[in-house]
Amino acid sequence: MLMFLKILISLIVVFGLILAVINIKNNRKGSLPILLLILIIPIVGVMIHKGLGNNNVPSVAYKDREDEFRDIKQFEDLIIKLAERLYNDPSGGDLVGWELLGDVYMNNGAYSDAVLAYTRLVEKDNRFSQSWIKLAGSLMANDNGAISQSALNAIEKSLALDSLSPISIYYKALYFEQEGRLEEAYTLLINRLDLEKENTDWTDLYLVEANRVGTLLGYDRIVRLASEVPIGPTNADIIEASKLNSVETSAFINSMVSSLVEKLKTEPDDIDGWLRLSRSYIVLKKLALARESLQEAKILIEKLPKNDPKIEIYSQLLLDLEDIQ
Repeated sequence: MLMFLKILISLIVVFGLILAVINIKNNRKGSLPILLLILIIPIVGVMIHKGLGNNNVPSVAYKDREDEFRDIKQFEDLIIKLAERLYNDPSGGDLVGWELLGDVYMNNGAYSDAVLAYTRLVEKDNRFSQSWIKLAGSLMANDNGAISQSALNAIEKSLALDSLSPISIYYKALYFEQEGRLEEAYTLLINRLDLEKENTDWTDLYLVEANRVGTLLGYDRIVRLASEVPIGPTNADIIEASKLNSVETSAFINSMVSSLVEKLKTEPDDIDGWLRLSRSYIVLKKLALARESLQEAKILIEKLPKNDPKIEIYSQLLLDLEDIQ
């Protein structure tokens, strides 16, 4: 039954891909077959991979799988024909066709071919963040996960078009980590989490990565509730505050740090809270408040073991405060 379903779906894809080739040849955009293929082809690719590449699947005689192999061969032939149509199209090829081709190559592990397809996609139309981040992903995959300058450029262009794109920010954080800039990687992840008031399908990934980087920095693990509003000023808040005049900034600080200040009144032993409050005041150039917060942190820091990472964070905040005095 399972093999029958695989063959049936494969035949549907083959039929749809034929229509896709016809669509590109006739230069009609946005047709239903293309949209169906975008949904179906990745699923079929995974099914075929699991069926043919899984060592746990019992051996089946070639004769019993002859039809399945023929369908796969037809599928591969049609992908080749689609690529030929796109590359030979005088108009530069159909946007959806290039994206589809790149997606198929990525699913098949043909990363260098995916890079070429996504490059044509952004050359054809560079207005979409998703197109740039797909190019970045293919470049990273082709370099075994390393983020090259070309991949970073694609990430930056994706962020320029959508500054809140979770995957683009995630890739940028990975770049910072690759370069040893852990504090910046952590800040990016936490900042984006702070902006998302409800949990989504990507917040768990962010939490895992943020906690992993945070552990390297000596920070306590963070936990996110089902619906959580951040306590105290976030990095996004600080950036926004820097755009305000002095009166507006004062009002902003009073409103944004009040919840953290109240929290510290009931939890005065929260070292991370005092360090975070100190950092916020330093960035906002509220030096007197920063010194007061650091003094509270110092009392707690002195009780820690000499090798505790928080001591280094505290020392760095002291240096930051001295630099702007």
